[in-house]
Amino acid sequence: MKKMILITIVGLLTVVNADNCFDATGKAFKDAQTIRKIAGSMGWEIAKTTSITAGTFIKGKKTLYPQDNLEVCLKENSDNKLVFKAQSSASDAGNAEWRPLLGQKKD
Repeated sequence: MKKMILITIVGLLTVVNADNCFDATGKAFKDAQTIRKIAGSMGWEIAKTTSITAGTFIKGKKTLYPQDNLEVCLKENSDNKLVFKAQSSASDAGNAEWRPLLGQKKD
């Protein structure tokens, strides 16, 4: 019974997290727009310049790993700040770090 509950919780967390992730295109403005949309659905408002900066970072990472999938995820961290990471599926990419996205929580 405990194992079933644990599997259910892990499954739900995966589904929740998947909603805040997307596959990067490598085009700064398109990825920036996707970041703004996801942040908005999470209750955050971020400026265009902030999302374009993140989109440019993602474009650079996609340039380093052009043939591999690049997954971008957003979350609210334990300090109640919005952060993102861009994780490549390349075997030599290592683990991506969570990076801050300046924004305001909507009321």
